[in-house]
Amino acid sequence: MDVLKVDNSTGAVEWFSKIKNGTSTPHSISNNTIVLRPGSVAIADVDNDNIDDVILTETNEVNGNSSDIIWFKGANNASPSATPASVGSDSRRVYFMAVEDFDYDGDIDIAFANNQDDTLEWYENEWDLLSINDNEINKLHIYPNPTNNILNFNVPFTDNFKVSVYDTIGKRVLNTTIENGNSLNVSKLNSGMYILKFDDYNRNFKFVKQ
Repeated sequence: MDVLKVDNSTGAVEWFSKIKNGTSTPHSISNNTIVLRPGSVAIADVDNDNIDDVILTETNEVNGNSSDIIWFKGANNASPSATPASVGSDSRRVYFMAVEDFDYDGDIDIAFANNQDDTLEWYENEWDLLSINDNEINKLHIYPNPTNNILNFNVPFTDNFKVSVYDTIGKRVLNTTIENGNSLNVSKLNSGMYILKFDDYNRNFKFVKQ
């Protein structure tokens, strides 16, 4: 496990590559030219690539505007991107946020407490499927969930498709190609929560193996 540090006074956001019995090395993610007074930070897979990203909020009002909520794309065995992408921007001051799939569509959403007007709000993650028309998104499902042995698929495409299954710590435990109309046998998995990813379509689903 690594360590993330957020400094509200200097604006520095750094992660430390944890070294056992040694000095950990800091790596910069953001500074006060990007976020002047960071208020809250979260780690989550925003873009469904099975690599955690860094989400950050601004609490300082600058020229009448404040509190962008931004995220930095994670990388495999490297620092996250130094170029932020916007989640939302207005006159809020966000000191607290939570990340979860609030609408159960397979994407991580962001809820936040708005210190400016004392409200609780959330942003829906609308990360699109690759190569699938937006009107087809709701046709992509897995069932039953929870399951004992078999996962079935309702998919909006006719070709065979690749799926991967990950446990809650991100270890891939299954990787296979499914012939359209067939099911996935998960009977050998231990009981617990898993994430199934459609490899070619950037879409994830959580399921429970009983």
